[in-house]
Amino acid sequence: MNRTHLIAVLVGLVAIAAFAPDAHARYYQVGVNVYPAVATPMPPAPMPPVAMAVPGRMHAPMPTGFDRPHVGVNVYPGVPSPMPHPDGPNLYQYVRSNPINRHDPSGTISMACCNQMLNEALSDPQIQQAVNAARTKKDGLGIACLGKVKCKKSCIGNPAGRYNPLSRNVSMCAEGLGDQVSQAAFTQILYHELIHAESICGWWKLGCKNCMIEEKRAYFKSGMCWDDSSCTDMAWGSCKTSLSCSDFLDNKNNYLGVGWPPAP
Repeated sequence: MNRTHLIAVLVGLVAIAAFAPDAHARYYQVGVNVYPAVATPMPPAPMPPVAMAVPGRMHAPMPTGFDRPHVGVNVYPGVPSPMPHPDGPNLYQYVRSNPINRHDPSGTISMACCNQMLNEALSDPQIQQAVNAARTKKDGLGIACLGKVKCKKSCIGNPAGRYNPLSRNVSMCAEGLGDQVSQAAFTQILYHELIHAESICGWWKLGCKNCMIEEKRAYFKSGMCWDDSSCTDMAWGSCKTSLSCSDFLDNKNNYLGVGWPPAP
């Protein structure tokens, strides 16, 4: 071994001796920030209850756990959920430690949970009636207004649900729904999209006015708004998501009274 190699070995041994305690601390002294420039991870702060679309109803969002059928249990306004951490104390757990069968890349809601909530919603008599009505109705070409009702990981524009006039499918969009949606809200959103399926029936009328009339009707019939003002607000958000309307070219106040009261 020449002199250069010997010096290199000695330097390596000195480095190991000097930094071994620090490496040990990084692994076993939990919560000690050994790198001053890097912030130590801290648990997220508690979140306040968030108002749902249904007047007078609230649900308490959960900071973790993405496959919970009981997420969004309705409680009295202002009263926190009795289960702040239903998946356990580990706030960094991913899909209940089951990444093979569950998928949640954005930290919202798993496809398994979406499908579970969809199956529950499809057992609702009102939903069954809406599905049958949309599948029985046909357009001028004899094609049924409704195809499949399914869950998708994500939808363009990140909505909670969408009716596609081309495929005739209704999709519940997992990433748009988020992990805080309750079963009641999920069913309500599905009903909203089924109303679109029967009304639009594969032929979407272009233009902001047509979109506002259609959305106000669907929001009102699904119980997600209760007067012209609230329905206009919600319809405007949906029509902007679908790029039918724009704040730069128009104003939602121009559509107050348009399409009101909604058609049966």
